[in-house]
Amino acid sequence: EPAASSDAAVASTPDDAASSAAGDDAGGASAEMSTTEIANELAPSVAAVDVAAGPVGSSQAQASAVVIDSDGYLVTNNHVVEGADGQLSVTLADGTSHQAQVVGTDPASDLAVLRVDADGLPAAELADQTPPVGTPVVAIGSPFGLEGSVTSGIVSAHDRSLASQSSVLVGLIQTDAAINPGNSGGPLVNHEGKVVGINSAIVSQTGQSSGVGFAVPAPVVSDVSQQLIDTGEVERAQIGIRVQSIEPRVAEMFDLEVRQGVLISGIDPDSDAAGTLQSGDVIVGLEGESVADAAELVHRLMELEPGDTVALTVVRDGQETTVEVQLQAA
Repeated sequence: EPAASSDAAVASTPDDAASSAAGDDAGGASAEMSTTEIANELAPSVAAVDVAAGPVGSSQAQASAVVIDSDGYLVTNNHVVEGADGQLSVTLADGTSHQAQVVGTDPASDLAVLRVDADGLPAAELADQTPPVGTPVVAIGSPFGLEGSVTSGIVSAHDRSLASQSSVLVGLIQTDAAINPGNSGGPLVNHEGKVVGINSAIVSQTGQSSGVGFAVPAPVVSDVSQQLIDTGEVERAQIGIRVQSIEPRVAEMFDLEVRQGVLISGIDPDSDAAGTLQSGDVIVGLEGESVADAAELVHRLMELEPGDTVALTVVRDGQETTVEVQLQAA
């Protein structure tokens, strides 16, 4: 886990002075580019986002975005546009500014797609896999409004989970590339020039870079952004239960023998799970693979679709059993 001391602040932002961003990559055998070459090649695809807040745009927050389609589509973070009650404007690398429309948002992945009235934009290429730990990466964005800023680091870890303002983000890439307020929504790029992640959050005691940043992996970005472009929303599968992770406090409270897994605290009476699962059951496996906590369960469900039938391993009254449930639309 991205351990942070109890007084550490988790910053996720389009904010001038408080919070944001993170990263990932995909390895490969292609010729590697220098950081200078990456900056030159990707810069035309990276934009600055200004969010006017309040009446007559009385205040502004700044963030970043990446062109993902030449027809004017860009991806940024959900938290950048969430709750925005003013105008959104996007400044492209050539200095032109455009009013932006929110095509769709997905709080579960902290992603949003914007569209501007422009075509022929230089789209960045998304990597199709997560890069190995240790892979060099470059973050590009507008920290503190400084457009086109470039920092470098490596992929520090995979599959991190982090509580955001509106959900628990899972499957994140961790990076030590410097990420600061304004980097949110910007790309994390490998040395093949491919975007491996969208910077989303940091863990910090100051709200500024501490070398612990997180990015949404490119495969997730590709899937979510395409769904948002096609339909304006993301279809997700769920079991139809309310859960909490097993922690020592929870295990003691409910007198549980298991020390990891997911405790079911409630069930949707209209779900398929209502006939097979019970409150108090502990989910310890999905499709034959162990499940350590609620974040891991959510991550695994993101890979499935409504209507899929899955096998859950549960502990009930001290006995382990396997049940099948059909997933429903979230």
